[in-house]
Amino acid sequence: MEYLQWRYGIEALHYRTFLGRRGVQDGVAFVRVRRRGAAREAVLADVLVPGGNPSAHARLERQVCRGVDADYVLRLSRSVAARDGFVRLPRQGPILVWRDVCESRGPRLAEWDLSLGDIELF
Repeated sequence: MEYLQWRYGIEALHYRTFLGRRGVQDGVAFVRVRRRGAAREAVLADVLVPGGNPSAHARLERQVCRGVDADYVLRLSRSVAARDGFVRLPRQGPILVWRDVCESRGPRLAEWDLSLGDIELF
């Protein structure tokens, strides 16, 4: 909880939360809306659902898309298929790099589990 307050509680960044249908027990999504040229862009920074349930995760994503006042919604996903209504944009930035500090080998991509909130640039 402390991490979430630190990461998404900065008032100047204007993050909003969306709760699952029955409240926080169904999950929470962290969203930030900003102007991008003439468009309103929603960044789906993080979605947390009990047990990582994929159905609950998708349900909360759909709820955000229906409820947010934006022209489009961005998210980070490993999913190759676009069955959920999102369009895949391969080879878009930012580029994630790794630097040797304590380990001699960089982690494999499969070892990462990042949300857009983890890599979003302010």
